[in-house]
Amino acid sequence: MQVSPFVLCSLLGATTALGQITPDNTLGNESSVVTPNVDVNGDLADLIEGGAIRESNLFHSFSDFNVAEFGRVYFANPAGITNILSRVTGANVSNILGTLGVLGNANLFVINPNGIFFGPNSRLDLGGSFFGSTADSVLFEDGTVFSAKNPNQKPLLTINIPSGLQYGSNPGSITNQSSLFQVPNVQTLGLIGGDINIPGGQLTATDGRIELGSVGSNSVVNLIPTDTSFVLDYSAVQEFQDISLSEGAFVDTSGESGGSIQVQGAKVSLRDRSDVFANTEGSGSGGGIVVKASQLSLEGGSRITTDVTGSGQGGDARITTGELMVSDGARVSAITTDEGDSGNLTVDASESVQVIGTDASGGIFSGLATQTQGKGKAGELSITTRQFIVSDGAVVSAGTVGEGDGGNL
Repeated sequence: MQVSPFVLCSLLGATTALGQITPDNTLGNESSVVTPNVDVNGDLADLIEGGAIRESNLFHSFSDFNVAEFGRVYFANPAGITNILSRVTGANVSNILGTLGVLGNANLFVINPNGIFFGPNSRLDLGGSFFGSTADSVLFEDGTVFSAKNPNQKPLLTINIPSGLQYGSNPGSITNQSSLFQVPNVQTLGLIGGDINIPGGQLTATDGRIELGSVGSNSVVNLIPTDTSFVLDYSAVQEFQDISLSEGAFVDTSGESGGSIQVQGAKVSLRDRSDVFANTEGSGSGGGIVVKASQLSLEGGSRITTDVTGSGQGGDARITTGELMVSDGARVSAITTDEGDSGNLTVDASESVQVIGTDASGGIFSGLATQTQGKGKAGELSITTRQFIVSDGAVVSAGTVGEGDGGNL
């Protein structure tokens, strides 16, 4: 009997995580120290202290890193620390089945080349951004490498800010089943690995940024610093892998300004009413959604939207792909239902765009739309492709059904 990768990963999450966090000895007398059963915010938790401090960076190194079901693990956040960089040098997947937190506002990087599994009851409790990655190494501006595969290579540690993620020949996958996986407002939540699977999981960064990246062997993803976090740059990546959202998965940065989302992969699929939202709900200006993939498919009522339900400016939705398929009641939209103007929807598909059919009931059509249903203006809808098919009740629209002006198609 064959066992699917998803089932295998789920079995790993259910059977191998014993709450074990084992520091290795690669940092010498600056090794991490794990103290169990510490009172953290009124409940018992494992507290991780020690590590190697280099100005604003705190380095931790573990041979195994897991959080037990309903367990709680927190990193101490010494004064002046901006980035906590945690690597796993052993051979096992990290199974995060409970709460992973930071006692402060530092950004947390968890690097495990073997893979990371976030279970249904996993959650984040931190004040900064979170990056989960299956990179082999973190790169720094001065050429320093903080490597999980070669932990003893020199020079080891640096005061510089991280500048990139270096992946090996077979990047591990990342799976997220959690419905409580979120970072604080305006922060960044990033999952960057081999295949990215989100079966029923929910990722939330209100007015912040979400990064989903699935890269191939020997890739380098650049980290571009912002005031408080990082934006990911995939310009040096030659090969991508697949991203799957299914079972009602939810990726959302909606809020006062709408936040921003970047998705980069080979085959990117949204199924079973899975959604990617960066909607502007107040008076701010949305950051929009960027999806780049060799193939992008939305089906089963799934949606990608930068809609406006307030007075602010909606973000743009930009899709760059070889083939785009929108079917079975799915849609991509930049719609305004209020005073704010919607953003633009741009589709650049080198081979084909297919918008087909309705959902099973026939009541919800598949569509690409910039539209106003209120006082605001609709954005522009631009489609560039070799083959364009709209059939079986699907709709492509840049119109108005409200007081505002429609967009152009």
